[in-house]
Amino acid sequence: MALRATASSLLAAAAGLAACASLPGSTGMTPDMSVHARRPQLSDAQAAAYSRRRVLAAAGRAGALVEDGWDPLADPVITGGQAPRWDYRVDAATADGRTTFATVQGAVNRAHTDALADAAAGRPLPARRYIGIAPGDYPELVYVPSGPVPLTLWGQGADATQVRIHDAIDGGLPAAEYIARQAPVYEAPAMHPDIVAFYRACSRQPTITTGCTAVMWVRANGFQLRNVTVDNRYDQSRGGAPRQPGGLHQAVAFKAEGADRLQLEQVRLLGHQDTLYLAAGAPDQVVRSFIHRSLVAGDVDFIFGPATAYFLASEIRFVGGLRQAASGYVAAPSTPLGVPYGLVFDDCDFTSAGGGQLVERQAVFLARQWFSGARCSPYGPSAGSCSIAPKDSASNDGQTLGRTTLEAVGKMVVLRSRLGAHLQPEAPWSPWQADPAARNHRPVQYGSDDFWRLLQAAGKDPDALGYPRRTPPEPFLAEYRNTAGGPSAIRR
Repeated sequence: MALRATASSLLAAAAGLAACASLPGSTGMTPDMSVHARRPQLSDAQAAAYSRRRVLAAAGRAGALVEDGWDPLADPVITGGQAPRWDYRVDAATADGRTTFATVQGAVNRAHTDALADAAAGRPLPARRYIGIAPGDYPELVYVPSGPVPLTLWGQGADATQVRIHDAIDGGLPAAEYIARQAPVYEAPAMHPDIVAFYRACSRQPTITTGCTAVMWVRANGFQLRNVTVDNRYDQSRGGAPRQPGGLHQAVAFKAEGADRLQLEQVRLLGHQDTLYLAAGAPDQVVRSFIHRSLVAGDVDFIFGPATAYFLASEIRFVGGLRQAASGYVAAPSTPLGVPYGLVFDDCDFTSAGGGQLVERQAVFLARQWFSGARCSPYGPSAGSCSIAPKDSASNDGQTLGRTTLEAVGKMVVLRSRLGAHLQPEAPWSPWQADPAARNHRPVQYGSDDFWRLLQAAGKDPDALGYPRRTPPEPFLAEYRNTAGGPSAIRR
């Protein structure tokens, strides 16, 4: 199959498919999965279910969600042009004081400590505390724990390029090196134990893993970030002496973990592999993020995780070409089966920069569904030796697949967006592990019918496993009224 296509042919393909059905069995959909199945399109009625208000309406445990009416655009402070009154200020050129700090972590530490002290003393708590960050470079990590008062970190430059929080930290970094770098900050007596806990957890491992590579790591509900660049500057090129065989380079810029009502406004998140990690606090937890008028850049799975996130009027930039990879991936959602929404992109620009053979070959995919933790698969050659664990088992070894992994189906919808010519135009959704012989291979699951049908084809009875067939089927991966990409632009 030829992979090259012009922007006009991509537009024609998108327009033609938009008139077709999306998933088998749903209203107005073709029952033949072989017809246009690789680019399923939502109907108008289906697309209405992916409005910002619907996607962000509820949180809690899957199956028992509670609607709270959260609308991030209703906050005139974070979305408006006028800065609030600063409770704390950060300036790299100043010394630490009571409300002024040389580092972002220092200000977050003070704000968290003050909030806990006020709560313990029974003093009235403000609805939010604001930290203003002066233009400049901030070479540091920033850990934000959960607390009684939500925080807003706001860059005071003309745009996000003027406030730069950065480090170069990668998966596989020896813990001894991590400790040597970070001990002066996180073993200081003034650092609150809730913040030190991030550091302690990472320093206990022989080498740090993906989650510990985050330049900014947030566990706080209601956290807001505006007008700031967060950049993991780890060198992703082959010339960068990869620490792991085969060039494992996980290097997260921003990680949200169990943080609900997270809002990123006019930010730049820069990296290569695993730039933005949106993690839930528990397998059945629904937490929500809203990313608005922002830029996320990377080359492999650079937006990933199980959380629910809505990207509006943002740029999603592929920056491949540094590595000799066979393909590139924008996203790797691992949305649980019972969670209604995964990653939703509305009015976004999917662009590329840096060229490279992946862009030339249009070998970049919108997403592959993260088969998180899988060491065997019921779908490939290992199916006969891969049993599915009981519901209450956490087993996930080379012979047994845990239910949490099986149910990490990954959901992503792209609406009214502009798709650049670097994206694979005929089949933009990729399997997890493209080689069907891989032990943890999983085919693309476009919807709940695929989940049910593939289990049945592998000799596993989905009904007996507790997965009745859904009527109507639920889309997992789909598009709606996308067009060929134009010039890159982040709308402010």
